[in-house]
This record gives sequence, structure tokens and C-alpha cells, in this order.
Amino acid sequence: MLPSNGKLPTGKKAKFKVDPSMGKFDIKEYLDKVYDLPKINKIHTVNYDGHLKRVPKPKGDGYMIKRMKAYKTAYVYFDTPLGDEEDNNENNTKLISE
Repeated sequence: MLPSNGKLPTGKKAKFKVDPSMGKFDIKEYLDKVYDLPKINKIHTVNYDGHLKRVPKPKGDGYMIKRMKAYKTAYVYFDTPLGDEEDNNENNTKLISE
């Protein structure tokens, strides 16, 4: 999926939000197959637990604590830049799911 601004990331690195079950090999294979990106130099991954969120109870009397879904962020580094370095935005994120 494309990020919210609808543009592919530019520069030599990109940040993707991926499913926690995906490994580095799975991420590389997916990006090569779907997006046909240039040679991937390396991939770093970071796992995040779902944060706690306070939500109102269905009957309206008080609140309950709900844990949000866990996710993984993959930082992908390329040998050649993807596009104009000027337009690079660190907050560009994509969601990849199997």
C-alpha cells in the first residue's frame, strides 16, 4: 500500500510498517516482487508492542484498557537513490501485510 501522501519514499532509505510475523528475507522478497525496487543493501527491523489505550465501556459507565495491535517497522537501505533527495520525508510509512 502507498503511504497517506500517495508517494513512494525517495532517497537511499525507506521506512515500512510491516506485519510482526515477517522476517527480513520475507520483506526483501515482497519489495522485490511487488514494487520492483533497486538492489536492497540492508534491512533493519524494530518490533513494537501494541500501546495501551483507554476506551469507554459499551454501556457508558467508566473506561476499560485495551491493548492495540503490535507491529514491526522495517528500515530498508538501497544502493541507489529512489528519487529526488529534496522530497525525502522521514515520516513516509507503508503498511505491508502478507
